[in-house]
Amino acid sequence: MTCLWVPLEKRDTKEYREKEERAALLAQEIEKSDGYRQRTDLENNGEGENEESKFSAVVRPDNAAPNPGK
Repeated sequence: MTCLWVPLEKRDTKEYREKEERAALLAQEIEKSDGYRQRTDLENNGEGENEESKFSAVVRPDNAAPNPGK
């Protein structure tokens, strides 16, 4: 995601401090919203799934042990 970020040069101006404060308030508002929580819970579900099990095309039974060498 770093390609989506633009580094900002910190400035000691009133305008910069106001924009920084506004951005912090908006971030808090977004993070408190139910929609944000639902999306992050969905993305980071607590069911023990990892990225491989979520997006793998191989479906393995829960009781299947890995079979190295075969």
